[in-house]
Amino acid sequence: MSLFDLVMNAESCPRTVEQSCFSREGYRADNVISVMQSLDGRLGEVLAITSGYNDPIGTIDTAIDAVIDEAKRQGVGHVVWLSLRTSADVDYQDPQEQSGIDTFRAYNEQLVEAVAASDGDLQVPDWATYSIGATAWFDYDGVHLSPSGVDALTTFLAGSVERVLAGEDVSPASPARSLRRFNKLSSTPGSPCAAVSTACTATTRCLPSPSTNAVPVSSASTRGSGQANLMLVEPTEPTDRTSHRRNEWETRSAVDSGR
Repeated sequence: MSLFDLVMNAESCPRTVEQSCFSREGYRADNVISVMQSLDGRLGEVLAITSGYNDPIGTIDTAIDAVIDEAKRQGVGHVVWLSLRTSADVDYQDPQEQSGIDTFRAYNEQLVEAVAASDGDLQVPDWATYSIGATAWFDYDGVHLSPSGVDALTTFLAGSVERVLAGEDVSPASPARSLRRFNKLSSTPGSPCAAVSTACTATTRCLPSPSTNAVPVSSASTRGSGQANLMLVEPTEPTDRTSHRRNEWETRSAVDSGR
């Protein structure tokens, strides 16, 4: 199996095309398009995205089009965009409360519609269905990953990219369709699963404590003479529910009032 060469750019609370929301650290991260542009010339054969959890509902179609257009401009062959989680355990809103589970459902619907219009440029592996019932993989909000969730997403994402590079269609016919579960990939050194897992757990800038894990914003893999670049964008990192919301609102209030 091919090795993944990883490029990390992890931030909290990013948006895809809009100005990002304030992170717990009190600043706005670059949005996904800006990150893609900063990596101009370094994006390879596949670009994998997990963005959308912080996007306001009115920006979804613009966000999808912008990512696909920027990927095409840079010569990326495939955009692999994981569906957003929408199961009963999901209780996440962005700090400004402009996104939530209804937004995630709308995102998935528009992603599936975009697949049909993309001529194969866009693939949407069904992470939402794959992870139903797997509450141990997530923190309290049903979106941020636990340590076991890092392993699960690693297996799912690595398998999805391998299938896309092999010419398979991994997109669901509708947001409700289940993708078959992948057999767990080898975690021995040199396997895609091990390499991506290392990247997920090695990114500590966005982790509030050793007990929680967020997925890195971007990683790049080398596959023979080609490349597969994986860009993973997760929302702001989890912490205690009350202090999380309080810190976000205090940060925004201070900035809005000019303090």
